Amino acid sequence: MRCCSDSSKLTSFVRAVRDRFVRRACFAVVGMVGTVGMRRRWVGREWFGSRWYEEPWLRQADRMSDVTSIPATHRDLLETPSAAAFTTVGAAGYPQTTAIWFLLDGDVVRTSLHRSRQKYRNVVDHPQATLFLIDPTNPFRTLEVRGDVTLEDTSDTSFLERLLVHYGQTLETFPAPTDNRVLLTLTPRRIVANG
Repeated sequence: MRCCSDSSKLTSFVRAVRDRFVRRACFAVVGMVGTVGMRRRWVGREWFGSRWYEEPWLRQADRMSDVTSIPATHRDLLETPSAAAFTTVGAAGYPQTTAIWFLLDGDVVRTSLHRSRQKYRNVVDHPQATLFLIDPTNPFRTLEVRGDVTLEDTSDTSFLERLLVHYGQTLETFPAPTDNRVLLTLTPRRIVANG
């Protein structure tokens, strides 16, 4: 009797370990492919017998995949003057992140870049970027705006003046160069709002 109960416990343990290993391996492989739809298909009965695994983060990722407009719940993060992390991809393929000032203009985000900066060179080569904001009062409330970048030559400083006024500065008090700048527009392609 004892022998049988031990073997059934061992069998259930082996099954649990196998299921866990296979599930993690599938997520790792599919994670490299990067499509949520494939994850949902692979995490089905055909892979795991009679069990159905559907993680909450998969459902959230599916809901968020088509969001390209800024949700009203997080719009204040873009409307209040604060620094945001702006990430571009460098020539070697590594991300480069810097803090920037920005303005929300309708449903696009705009900023002014100097041509000598690494950010400018990065977006000329790879016109995609991410803007990431954290609520200073709640670090779990965040907004990530991934999108396409367009650059516009401007000899006019009117946008730069608007940007500086938003942050309580003027052209005279601004510590960076005001000439040789471009207007950068980030058009959202995917928005992830948490918290």
